[in-house]
Amino acid sequence: MYMKPYYRSNLLCALTWCLAVVVILFAACNEDEKEIETIKKGKVPEVITYSPEYTEAGSETDAMIMGENFGTESSNVTVKLGEMSIAVKEVGNSVIKFKIPNTLEVGTYPLSVEIAYTDKENIRQTVSHTFEVDFEVRGNVPVVSGYLPSTGTYAGGEVTVEGDYFGTDKNNVTVTLDGTKLTVTTLTTTAITFTVPEDSEIGSHELKIEIKYGVNAAKTFHKTFSDFQVVAKEYVGTSSVYAGTGENGIANGPRLTATFLAPYSLAYDASAKSLYVGEVLNGIRLITNDGEVSSYKSPTDGNPWGFNTSCAVCVSGDQLYYTIKEAHDRQCDILYMATRSGGTFGEATGYQTPASPYTDVRDVAVNPVDGRIILTRYSWDAFRMESYFYLLDAVDATPVDLSGIIPPLWVNNSARLLFSPDGKWLYVSRSSDNATVPSGEGADRPHAYIVRYPYNSDTHTLGSEKEVVAGSEDLNQIGFVDGVAGTSRLNGPRQMYFDSTGETLYFVDQHNHALRKVTDLDGTKTTSTLAGTGSSGSNNVTEAPISDLRNVQFNNPVGLALADDNTFYIGEDGGKVIRKIEIKLKSNN
Repeated sequence: MYMKPYYRSNLLCALTWCLAVVVILFAACNEDEKEIETIKKGKVPEVITYSPEYTEAGSETDAMIMGENFGTESSNVTVKLGEMSIAVKEVGNSVIKFKIPNTLEVGTYPLSVEIAYTDKENIRQTVSHTFEVDFEVRGNVPVVSGYLPSTGTYAGGEVTVEGDYFGTDKNNVTVTLDGTKLTVTTLTTTAITFTVPEDSEIGSHELKIEIKYGVNAAKTFHKTFSDFQVVAKEYVGTSSVYAGTGENGIANGPRLTATFLAPYSLAYDASAKSLYVGEVLNGIRLITNDGEVSSYKSPTDGNPWGFNTSCAVCVSGDQLYYTIKEAHDRQCDILYMATRSGGTFGEATGYQTPASPYTDVRDVAVNPVDGRIILTRYSWDAFRMESYFYLLDAVDATPVDLSGIIPPLWVNNSARLLFSPDGKWLYVSRSSDNATVPSGEGADRPHAYIVRYPYNSDTHTLGSEKEVVAGSEDLNQIGFVDGVAGTSRLNGPRQMYFDSTGETLYFVDQHNHALRKVTDLDGTKTTSTLAGTGSSGSNNVTEAPISDLRNVQFNNPVGLALADDNTFYIGEDGGKVIRKIEIKLKSNN
C-alpha cells in the first residue's frame, strides 16, 4: 500500500517521541534502584536481645543474638563471652547464631557482639554492643537417685546418698534426720556420705537432703525420704585357720605354709598390726601384717630338752617383753625387753633375773599405768611343781615374792596373768588338770577358775582382797557351764585378753575347747561362751550369726590375742595352728 509523504512524516515523528519517553523512564528507574542500594548499605545494625539467658555447666548450647541489619556475612560478626571468642555459625539480617561451649565454668559472663558494615558513604564501620545482663552458666540441677544401704542402716552406720551434680563444697549440702542436722563426712559430685547418730531409735525416720547450686549457690535442690529405716545391729562371725598347716614344725614363710609346735602365748601389736607367738620349744615367732612368719628369737642352742617348756610374750605400748627357755642351763630365768624402733622391735636385752635353780618362767604381765611387771614361774620338785609370782618394781631390782598374796599351788598346770587396761586389777587364771595324784600330794586340785587382785599404781603394790571372776575355787568343780561367778564352770582357763573398752574379759578354756568371756566385771560377773562346742575339732563358719560360732571347734586352745578390730587369734596346742575369728556388723547393702 502506498502512503503519502505527509503521513509518513507524522508517523516517524510519533515513533521518535515514544522512544524518547521510554529512554527517559528507564533512566529514572535506574536512578531509583541506585538510591535503594545506597540506603541498604547505610543502615546501622541494631542489637536487641539474646536467647537463651543461661545454660547448664557442661552443656553445649545453641544461642542467638537478635536485631536488625546484621547482613549475611559471618566474617563481619564477632561474638565474645567475657574474653572468649565464640565461633559464629550463621548470620541472617535479623539473627546471629552461635554455640555456647561446654567448657565454661559456673558463673556469669559479659556477652558482647561486634558487627562490621558499610555506611552510606561506602565507609567501613563497626557497631559494638555489650548486653546489660550477663550470660549465666548455671550448675547442673542436682539429681538424687537413692541411698545405700537401700534398706536403711543401724545407729552409727554409714549411709551414702547417690546421684549427680552434688558439687564438692560441703557447705552447700545439708542432711537432716528428723530435723536434726547431720555431719557430711565425705562429698563428691556423685556421692554424699553421713553417719546415722548412735542414739537414733530403731524405726522409720524422715531423711532430707538440701543442695545449693547455681551461680553463687543461689538455688536450692530438695529431696525428702519419708521412710528411712534405722535397723537393729546384727553381727556375723567368720572362723578360719590364720597360720599353720596342722603339722609339727618350725618352718617359716607364708603363714598358711608355716608350721608350729604349740603356740602357747600370743601378743598382738596394734601399731604394726603384727602377731607375736610364744611357742613351746620354738621360741618367739613373728607373723607380720602381710602374712610372713619368721623367728624373732630362737633358743640359743635349739633347746633339746624333751619336756614341756614354754615361751611367753607380751606387748605393752612400745615395749615387747618375753621369756624364753635356754637349753644350756635348763631354765627360763631371763625376762627380755625390746623397745620399738622405726615401727618394729629391735634386739632385746636382759631385763630381770629371778635367779633360782630349775626356774621356769611361764607368763608375764605389764601394768599399763606404772609399767611394773608381774611374772609367774614354776619351781620343779619330785613329782610336782609349784607356781610362784613376783613383782618387778624397777630394772635390776630384786623381785618381790608375792607368795603371801597369791599362794603357790602344787601341781598347778597353768597360771596366766593379765592387768586390766586401767591398771587397777591383776587377773590370774589358774587350773590343774590331773585329778589322779599320789596320796598326800595334789590336794589342791583339780580346780579351774579366774581370780583378780587389786593393784595400786601409786604405791606399786598388790592387794590381797581377791575376787573370783569366773569358775569356782572349790575342788572338783570343773566343767563347761555358763553363768555367774561361783556357778560357772571352767576346765583349763589359759591366756586372757581384754577388748578395747576394757569391759569384757576374754579367755580360752583349753579342755572345753572354747573361747569364752566374762562381762559385768564390776557387777554380777557373768561367764558365757562365744565359740566352741566343748569337744575338740577343727570346723569353721563363714559370716554366720554370732550364735553359730558355738558350732566352731578348737583343739586344745591355749593362746589368745585380740586385735582392735574385734579379730581374735587363738593358738591351738593340739591343732598346731593359729585360728582366727572375725566379728563384724552384717552388711545390709
